[in-house]
Amino acid sequence: MKIRLFISFIFLLLSSMSFGQNPDSALIKKIDQRLYDIWDYMSSHPDSFETEVSEIMKDAKAIGYHAGVSQGWRYKAVKQLYAGELDSALHLADRALEIQVINDDKSNAALTYNLLGIIYKKKTDYGNAISSIMNALKINQELNYLSSAGANYSNLCEIYRIQGKYRKALETAKKGLLLNISDKDTFGICNSYNNVALCYQKLSKYDTAAEYLMKSLELEKQLKRDNGIVKSYINIGNLYAEKGDYDLGLYYTRKALSRFDSAMDVESKAVALLNIFDLYIYKGQLDSALKYGTKGLKLTKEINYPDLEFDYYKTFSKYYSSKGDHKKALEHYKRSIQLRDSLDLVNDGVKIAEIQERTEAEIKQKAFEEKRKNRFRFGLWVYSSSLALFLIINLISLKLKTSFISQLIKKVSWFLIIFSFSGILYHIVQYYWNIDFSSKLNFTLQLGITTLSSIIFYTFAVRKSVNK
Repeated sequence: MKIRLFISFIFLLLSSMSFGQNPDSALIKKIDQRLYDIWDYMSSHPDSFETEVSEIMKDAKAIGYHAGVSQGWRYKAVKQLYAGELDSALHLADRALEIQVINDDKSNAALTYNLLGIIYKKKTDYGNAISSIMNALKINQELNYLSSAGANYSNLCEIYRIQGKYRKALETAKKGLLLNISDKDTFGICNSYNNVALCYQKLSKYDTAAEYLMKSLELEKQLKRDNGIVKSYINIGNLYAEKGDYDLGLYYTRKALSRFDSAMDVESKAVALLNIFDLYIYKGQLDSALKYGTKGLKLTKEINYPDLEFDYYKTFSKYYSSKGDHKKALEHYKRSIQLRDSLDLVNDGVKIAEIQERTEAEIKQKAFEEKRKNRFRFGLWVYSSSLALFLIINLISLKLKTSFISQLIKKVSWFLIIFSFSGILYHIVQYYWNIDFSSKLNFTLQLGITTLSSIIFYTFAVRKSVNK
């Protein structure tokens, strides 16, 4: 009876401990709902957003809900990304990912990897950007999250396009589009239409590009998504401007700009201002051009977008050249070159680090392979020489008169012959099967195999011959 009471007590104790470790499902749902609701605060209540997120993270930590804590870090990272604080965003996203990896939270880890890819892209660290998004894509494919995988392809497409790999970007965009269509993800479909169009535009297939852009615009209008409509107008304006139809280019870009009161994408606004700035220069309306250029450059600096800032300074150089102010044109051109060089240095630094890492790994691998080959050759030489020597000794012992010493030499030589032969076989197996034990373990295994083989051989072969 006492034993049963003791077991019941232990069971209750373990149950209470496990309850403390596993958060209540109702509390989890409540925290998830708060995280869902707080997302809109990022734009509507930016000042109180981080405070609210910190409160949710505190409550999630109190009940041991790790996913809630990691999502809080990711939300804060997104906020810093929108504010242009890229280093801070990277640090916060890394904190989120660390928790997700430890707790094997794959779905949230995929979101964070994708976010890291976007941050690295902003930092023009395209190598790490691609690597991070590939990690996200791998997880989403494993979990069969089609729309999320489509979003990953969309981000990869944008990076390949920035790098000038237009055919690879087009192939990637089409993969994303197929996934979006199969998952009936209308948001993803619109985004993929734009990506495919931009790739065709870069390949100078303007009519095909226009078809996809118009498809995107029509779908965005059906969905009544202001931000998507803005992006479509910007892309259509770019297309016509590139074709040389500046009036239509200006028309669509200004339509985009007119809807920015309800759209939240500040980067698109900066791009639209740059396009209008450039189009007015082409049309010779320099006063209007300056107004949009100044406003756009200021906005670009605020959101810390170095790639776009480079384009602005280059366009300002063109603007001042059109005005005949060659001194200012040169100043802005130099500034654009400085920005370009700084961006190239970042990319070059990353590439150099990657090359050095690969080179060091290759050198280590080659050194390891050479060491294995040398050890294999040396082992074969030693055991082959030993085998030859002990065979000679065994043959000599056969010619000796039968005595205790000759029998002893014969038995020992047989043992050493087997030992040498097994050593040769063992080295061959070890080399070609790529087995790499420690030297002590190698010797111990070989000695054990040899001893066993010798006992078997001597028992069944030598003794039999003696009996005859």
